[in-house]
Amino acid sequence: MTSTRFTDFLTVPFATLSVVAFLRFREPGLHRAGEPAALRQHVAATFRILTQQQRLLPVIALAVLSSLLLQSIFEFNPLWLVAAMPVIMYGPYWAGLMATLGLGGLLAGRLRLDRPAPWPPRSVSCCWPAWR
Repeated sequence: MTSTRFTDFLTVPFATLSVVAFLRFREPGLHRAGEPAALRQHVAATFRILTQQQRLLPVIALAVLSSLLLQSIFEFNPLWLVAAMPVIMYGPYWAGLMATLGLGGLLAGRLRLDRPAPWPPRSVSCCWPAWR
């Protein structure tokens, strides 16, 4: 069994590599074609659009609730995992959970949002037999 000090020191090269990669990264300048604006102006414009267009409210509510649920999963998942499973399972389980974020990104990139979804939506129809 390894010590916690060893595992902490094992992460140092990876953290150093991430800092080096961040320092070498150069952000593209295409989006900076306009004049820079203050953060207060950006927040005010975003808030104005969100409150003036009522049809955006369900989308905003869904985004807030989804992010709240996702954050609660990430915060509370380690608690029951450490209490209920052997310690050796923690790493592979957490890696699988984080991999679902990437898988969700790949699947979301394939969604066609320019046409209406058939009823029932595909995400519901894959689970439909479980509801009967």
